[in-house]
Amino acid sequence: MGFKIYSRAGSSDYFSPALREFDRVVHDAAYTHNGWRPISWACFEDYQPNVKKWRKIEHSAFKLGKDDILDVYEALWGPWEGDTQTTDETTKFNHRRKLVNTVRLLLGAVGIDYKIACTDEESDCPGWDWNLEGLSDRWFARETRKACGFQLCYDPEEEAKGRKEKLEEINGTSEDEDEEDFSY
Repeated sequence: MGFKIYSRAGSSDYFSPALREFDRVVHDAAYTHNGWRPISWACFEDYQPNVKKWRKIEHSAFKLGKDDILDVYEALWGPWEGDTQTTDETTKFNHRRKLVNTVRLLLGAVGIDYKIACTDEESDCPGWDWNLEGLSDRWFARETRKACGFQLCYDPEEEAKGRKEKLEEINGTSEDEDEEDFSY
């Protein structure tokens, strides 16, 4: 996924180099030309049709940074008035929520409703099984929080569990009961 901030809409973006990079499976270079900026990418490793059990070997990267989020925020709502040095908890929470909602707006522009927690009491909810996160790890929400400048108390533990789950899939030691049989 990627985005571009326009001052005036252009006609040359409908088949941009960003898309050609994806066609050539060069994910890290996608959405990096002509003003496009990457948000994230994810894919599953290819499988052979004659393999009895397909393993969900997921490859992904989150590319959105805080400056990108602030640029989108300012393009939509004007200058960012957030203070990174504030100690007032209500103000901190409001700043977090504004930045996270800016990312949610980018997702919403392509029809993705993803609730991203901003407090330890909330939970991440992609609304449905979202193919970008093929395993149980909600890495997109966690990486969004990192890009917005904060983490929740459970994020480091969830990140470690997600890495372990990916390694188990790669090594074929996953205990996933729901594996689909793609044999023909």
